[in-house]
Formats: sequence, C-alpha cells, structure tokens
Amino acid sequence: SSALWGGMEVHTVELARMLDSMGHDVSLIEVSRNFYGQRCLDQSGEINVTYLPAAQPLSKHNLFWYFRIFRKLKGDVLIFPKGSFLEFTWYFELVARLLFSRYITIEHQAFQPLPPKHSGRHLKGLLPGVGLWWYKAKLDCFLRSLWPHSVICVSDAVAKVLIDHHRFSPRKVTTVVNGIDSNKFKPCSDYCASFRNRWGI
Repeated sequence: SSALWGGMEVHTVELARMLDSMGHDVSLIEVSRNFYGQRCLDQSGEINVTYLPAAQPLSKHNLFWYFRIFRKLKGDVLIFPKGSFLEFTWYFELVARLLFSRYITIEHQAFQPLPPKHSGRHLKGLLPGVGLWWYKAKLDCFLRSLWPHSVICVSDAVAKVLIDHHRFSPRKVTTVVNGIDSNKFKPCSDYCASFRNRWGI
C-alpha cells in the first residue's frame, strides 16, 4: 500500500480490532515496511504486528521467496487489503491460496479496463507486432481472479469492473461498503447552503 496513513490503513486496523473483539487471534503482517508497527499498534496488546523485511521491492521477488516467507506464518485465514488491484504479483496470490485454508482480498480501488489492443511494427516497419504487452496484462489480471476464495469490494463500482472486465466470478465477489460514523459525521443544511453560496454552486 501507499506510504501514507489513509482510508485503507484505517479500514485495516478497524477490521483487525473487530476480529480481535470477536475472539479471533489476529496479526497484521507487514512485508518490506514497518508501517503499522511504527504507529505502535501492537504495544496496546490488541493487535500483534509482524514485520518481515525485504531487501528489494516485492514485485522483484520470485515464487520461492514468497513460499519461504509465508511458510513461517501460522494461521488459517489470510486477508489481503489491496491498495491497488495489481499490488504485488499474481504468484504472491497463488502462494497465499496454497498456504492458507482461506485467502480473502479486499479491493479498495477499481482497476480500469485495459485499453484496446494495439501493436507497433518492428524491423523498420517490415514486421507487424502482435501486442504481447496487452496479452500479458490481460493474463495478469485474469490470474488474480483465480486465487482468492472470496473478494470483498468497497463499492459496487469496484465489483462491476472486476466481474465485467477481469473475469472474476460473481459468486466470489461481495460488496461491503465503507461505513460512516454517524456520531461524528452529520449533515448540516446551514453549512451546505453557505458553502454553495461561497462557490456559486
């Protein structure tokens, strides 16, 4: 995920706390950056944060590296909150599927459909290209649809893109919209009116 503390990180911590309150043994696993741990979330004893250092970006690691890392983890269910659809690699998701009894992803952002396939020409225009980049990208998206047991989307728009354009099975995709704390956020008609007047809306 990003290097900033934002909506996905808040969502992840609240989910971990909720599962912990229900009696589950919950751990947050961080690979290559000690982000949640630096915020001292584990010092309260609520959530255990495990930091797994990585010498290079996660997209550079191979299948066997992921196996070595994740075989050390003890757990039945892996929930992967994804800041972007193509986060990490498809073989990370394959390893998650193989090593855990349940692998669940939470999709926070819609990955837009691929652009129409086009190809250039090679050898000074003599040889037409076949658009291998497009097929590679299409395969990468499709493989990510195979490994999760369940996919939770934060909006119907995210779910629609995954199903319509990336071949995700509708049976495994569920929408659970982000909640709003109505004790903190309440509509104020006077403020809305003054804001519209100020901006000429």
